[in-house]
Amino acid sequence: MKDEKGSVTSLCEILALFAFYRDEAERCRKSGAYLASCVLLASALEAALLAMAECFAGEVAHLRRRSQAKELRRPRKEWGLSQLLVVAKSLEWLPSSHKDVDDLDPHDAKVGDYVEVVRVIRNLIHPGIYLREYPGEAITEKHLEISYKVLEIACECQSQRLERALESRRNSMT
Repeated sequence: MKDEKGSVTSLCEILALFAFYRDEAERCRKSGAYLASCVLLASALEAALLAMAECFAGEVAHLRRRSQAKELRRPRKEWGLSQLLVVAKSLEWLPSSHKDVDDLDPHDAKVGDYVEVVRVIRNLIHPGIYLREYPGEAITEKHLEISYKVLEIACECQSQRLERALESRRNSMT
């Protein structure tokens, strides 16, 4: 991904940022700062998805050309978690039931559906959203456990996708 100066952000830098956010989330968890930890885990998820977008840049470009999603009209370097989730679900990096949250049966939910919970909790960093969505409630260790589990499963899904791509590439070379 190119930044404003035209230099290329390396995949290693993105992965280092993933580890930084994950480690910071753990420090916050240990101190009882559950909202801060949830926000950092969502940032780690965003970094993991950004790394996937780099690894599969051709697929992402193809999706952008054929997609009508308004989230994908912004330049890729300006994407955040919302745009990356659209990509991840569309390209099946994070399998989803493709149902609205209101219509979702928890028994049918997939990791792509649960990442929305992580995104919603992350957005509680904004006071107006917190007051509307969680008036008088606190983010607890249970919220954090959910965020950790979703990040773990999401990373496993992405890892499996990378392994399939590598296997496919090895097979095409033989």
